[in-house]
Amino acid sequence: MKKLISIFFLFTATLWAGDLFQVLLQKLDMKEGEILVVVYYQPATCVKCYLEPQNYLDFINRYTDSNRVKIVGMIRCDRDIEMKVFKREINWEYAMHRDNGKARHSLNAPSDAIISLISYDRNRKLHIIRSSDYNETTKKILVFFK
Repeated sequence: MKKLISIFFLFTATLWAGDLFQVLLQKLDMKEGEILVVVYYQPATCVKCYLEPQNYLDFINRYTDSNRVKIVGMIRCDRDIEMKVFKREINWEYAMHRDNGKARHSLNAPSDAIISLISYDRNRKLHIIRSSDYNETTKKILVFFK
């Protein structure tokens, strides 16, 4: 048990020790040309805050090349048990990491971003999805993935 706790703390410290983008690239084994989709969650928010990102993820999975996409959830919480319960409650099937409140800033996203799309190439393009008109946003997502 002590070994497991030590590994967890080492992982958490590593996650915030440097550039979060670089850490996620390594943890998710990303390759050039892939897109990192980062979904930001905060437990105990409104139902729309859970459903809206899921709608965009469904759209991304349906209309883009899923072989080029890596998805990770960043949940604003203090304990692993909170993350595990949240993950189970929303039926999250992707990687999820705890957010110490600095994830958006570290990824150059504004505080109202619900999703960041980041291309892993020499240009490292960033596209932010905010709570907005679904049809307009999905058009922008398709443009980003081309």
